[in-house]
Amino acid sequence: MILVILNCLLLTLLFLAAIIGLRAKTLKKTKNWLVISRVLYLTLLVGRVLISYHFTPLAPLAVSIKLLLVILLILLIELFFSRKQSQTINLKAFTMLSCTFVTSLLINICV
Repeated sequence: MILVILNCLLLTLLFLAAIIGLRAKTLKKTKNWLVISRVLYLTLLVGRVLISYHFTPLAPLAVSIKLLLVILLILLIELFFSRKQSQTINLKAFTMLSCTFVTSLLINICV
């Protein structure tokens, strides 16, 4: 249970770091938040693998869906950070990132 709570906390911190980094005005601040986001999502992936190791025999489909949603969130964050360095980010990107985060968080809590 503690791993699930820590995983949700890391997921929330990752989302906040990504939003702050994508809203940063200078490239230096954006890169700093990108590094913070990468540390958070590597920690999140390690936690998700530990949870997967313990819970896969109990609920393999739920564990797989949770892992895929976390990977999708990480891919979106990396995509938007790379786009941020070359151009501006629009509202559609923030909406997509927010929807993926909310879906991941709700599935992590409920299932």
